[in-house]
Amino acid sequence: MTLLFARIFSPKYLTLVGNITLAMSSFVLGYLLLLVAPAKDYGNFAFMLIVQGLGFGVINALLASPLLIQLHHKQLSTRQLAGFTRLAFALAFLTGLLQGALLAVQHYDLAIVLLYSAAGLVQLLRWYGRCYCQNLTPALVVVSDLLFGVLCTGAALLCWWWRQLDFLNTGWILLCSGLVACAPFVASLGRSLLQTADFSALQQGYSAQGKPALIGVVTVEMTANIHSYLVVLIAGAAAFAPLAAAALFLRPMSVIQASLGQSEKPQLTKALAENALNDHENMGGGLAKIMQLMGDFRRLSFAAFMLNSVLVLMACVCWPVLLWPDDLSRTDFVAALGLLLLIALLRSVRGPTSALLQAADQFRPLAKVTLCSSAITVPLVVVLLWCSGPISTLVGILVGELIMTIQIEKIYRKLLQQLPCKVT
Repeated sequence: MTLLFARIFSPKYLTLVGNITLAMSSFVLGYLLLLVAPAKDYGNFAFMLIVQGLGFGVINALLASPLLIQLHHKQLSTRQLAGFTRLAFALAFLTGLLQGALLAVQHYDLAIVLLYSAAGLVQLLRWYGRCYCQNLTPALVVVSDLLFGVLCTGAALLCWWWRQLDFLNTGWILLCSGLVACAPFVASLGRSLLQTADFSALQQGYSAQGKPALIGVVTVEMTANIHSYLVVLIAGAAAFAPLAAAALFLRPMSVIQASLGQSEKPQLTKALAENALNDHENMGGGLAKIMQLMGDFRRLSFAAFMLNSVLVLMACVCWPVLLWPDDLSRTDFVAALGLLLLIALLRSVRGPTSALLQAADQFRPLAKVTLCSSAITVPLVVVLLWCSGPISTLVGILVGELIMTIQIEKIYRKLLQQLPCKVT
């Protein structure tokens, strides 16, 4: 019994609980809004999440990866941390400004524009705090995830029950839940804001990891989500709604896998460093530890895909009206869902491999791969959108994801051959 409780309350299982809570809150809020909101409002809500996802990726590239390496080598002073934190505030502000501008050009009320700007800013600040504390105090990350998940889910259900859930109140839910969930990180990062910023570590990290990682983030976004931007800008948010709804039902898996990548990457970095330092003493144990971590990571990632996919397919067959209420456009929804499932499968396979390559500082090879895949994906998506409409753009995304997965797997195999203490 003691062993069972020890495993249940171990950091890895608590992190998984936090990830699942975060994923479910995102799904519940999005699904309830889908049931009650006009297609334009739901399409914009989903597009705001995509913009935030791009912001998360930029923070991961410019801040999380250099932070991870600096903290691992214990080379980061409080003033240097202040430099990272100030850049995080700037990126969060720009993301919030972008969200507000996208809503303003569609003539939404000023209250909604300001609300979603503030919500976007807070979400990115929470993500930065998550990146920092994941390396030092992962328990705070679990607390933050649980706070956000419980508050967001509870508020969404209450608003839906009282028939008050709309685009405006959804913004309030995101903002208030995000503010409360930022509280665990204030003590860790608040002190750095009082210091004079030293940007030397940030500049060093940008040159070594940040620049190629940023190229990778931008090109991955072009491969993974270029269809979203083009459909919204050309056809409008309402036309994006069926694609966004199909993606919503796979979002729990996406959130879990993204959070897993953030939590597993520090362990992979540590295992790689130990393997390099102790290659003559551990007789292959270092690489065995890496492969064990990768095996666990792959199993969790694939389990998230399978569980999410089975539940969605069962609902699609038995209760299709629960997934997409409009009978006339349900064929488009089902087609989008099928293509997104194939895309999600490729991402589930590629995610753990990409995390290991990032932990091994293989940002430049990764950037080359994503640049190549985006060069094929973007023109293909444009042609498909022009010739066949929004749903067909997912075929272009699928082609780009397949190219990226194959190339990243080749880099992974090459890295394993170069590691010391290869297991015989």
